Amino acid sequence: MSLRSAVDAGLERSIAGSFSRIGPAVRRRLFGWDSLATHRLDGRTAVVTGATSGLGATAATWLARLGADVVILVRDTDRGARVARVIERSTRARVDVVRADMGDLASVRDAAAALGGRPIDLLVHNAGALTAERRVTGQ
Repeated sequence: MSLRSAVDAGLERSIAGSFSRIGPAVRRRLFGWDSLATHRLDGRTAVVTGATSGLGATAATWLARLGADVVILVRDTDRGARVARVIERSTRARVDVVRADMGDLASVRDAAAALGGRPIDLLVHNAGALTAERRVTGQ
């Protein structure tokens, strides 16, 4: 194992080292990452799940700032529309809202149909939940 791989594995094992500001700062030097802000995504379509708050909303905002056509997949379309308006005001980009519940395969199929076959260049699958109970759907 190379020194780079060992350091990367150590960051990942520590969890805090991987998911705090430390991880990206160290990995930027290890792997020669440049700033995302230097790249443009004009003409690209980015789809973000779980974009009504937190990391998903932040990712959708940054992708819009970089010029991507952003589609947010949301369970609550009213909340999604509010988030889309905030992103649009702060970036002057257009953000489409499509209903999709990632826990419901029929809803995911409907969302795919709503995208109308448009090519997806970037997917940020941020939707998720930590629940105390395991749930199984009929699907």
